[in-house]
Amino acid sequence: VVVNPIPTLSVNNSTICAGNNALITAIANLPGGTFYWGTPGIAGPASQSLSPLNDTTITVTYSLNGCSSPSAVSAITVNPLPIASFTANVTQGCNPLSVNLSADDNTNTSYTWTTSNGLNATGSQANILFQSNGGFDVSLTANLNGCSVTETVYNYIQVDNYPIAAFEPSSNLFTEPNQTIYFMNNSLGAATYVW
Repeated sequence: VVVNPIPTLSVNNSTICAGNNALITAIANLPGGTFYWGTPGIAGPASQSLSPLNDTTITVTYSLNGCSSPSAVSAITVNPLPIASFTANVTQGCNPLSVNLSADDNTNTSYTWTTSNGLNATGSQANILFQSNGGFDVSLTANLNGCSVTETVYNYIQVDNYPIAAFEPSSNLFTEPNQTIYFMNNSLGAATYVW
């Protein structure tokens, strides 16, 4: 009569961010058996990579020489991703341009703002002063429960130089009593003109 020992089994729990994979590894006290994952048990390796959408549990058993271990249960906690969308009070204006940025969700743990011209700020609301002209990307990184999301809006802020008003007359002196003089617009960087 051969009496085989009943194997024992342990399995880890895992906490992940939504969309990430959890690596669940079962460890048996006796080598050479087969792991069965889920209900009904499907044979597989000692480690499984899972990506559940919600908090979940997975059951694993281990069989060796016709003897099965008691079931072990792994709990997978899925933390939601923070919301990193944002708005600005103004997206275009003249240099220097002061922009108030606001995160759409104020429940995250931390917020970091960056721009493509190297400006930074922290907090759910930030004021950033753009002092050079051009189009600039704005990124917001939000953190919550160890999960991080970055949203970038490309060319979100447009900073223009002030236009230069300039003109010249067709003549610098009147040589006739009813002479007409024309003015040529030499302005730079303007879209409309008022004389």
